[in-house]
Amino acid sequence: MIVKLAAHSNVWQLEGMEERPSNNNQPATQRDLDTWGGQLTQRIDGVEKRVRGIEDNMSTKDDLERFRAEIVHEFKAAVENITEQLKGANRDEISSLQDGRAIHEERIGRLEERAGLR
Repeated sequence: MIVKLAAHSNVWQLEGMEERPSNNNQPATQRDLDTWGGQLTQRIDGVEKRVRGIEDNMSTKDDLERFRAEIVHEFKAAVENITEQLKGANRDEISSLQDGRAIHEERIGRLEERAGLR
């Protein structure tokens, strides 16, 4: 809210609020004060509502801590899942290599027999 003093009078003007005529240098009446007071009260109420709206949308420290804990939990679960999948893939690869080794040893044995090396 901007408050300014008109250069040509002693009338204070609250921007956006009713202004007394600038050619009137008489003191404000009770009616003027009541009108300005009502307008000022409405503006203050509007500002308070906006501040409450902003506060309602802000995260608290507890919200942020809970969010961080959820992220850490999800990350640990993902890491555990990946670790288990890699262990399973490693076991599969090892058993596949062992199966292949047995087949190769058998094949090499047959070749050695044919070549007379055994």
